[in-house]
Amino acid sequence: MMKDTKTEKDKLHRYLDDLYTRDDASQLLQSIKDSENQDILDELAAEVWEESGNLQPGNDLEREKYK
Repeated sequence: MMKDTKTEKDKLHRYLDDLYTRDDASQLLQSIKDSENQDILDELAAEVWEESGNLQPGNDLEREKYK
């Protein structure tokens, strides 16, 4: 499921920023459950952790775009 790392990274970022749809959350959960994706998940988690210190919180307009 996590063949397109960019797409999955975007989904993870939207999830963490509370900007996700139900479909995004469902797909992300399935990807997390798949043990074949562990390396990609570890890489994404490290990237998100590093980037989180540099990001500004999203605004309400941005949140409404995804809901």
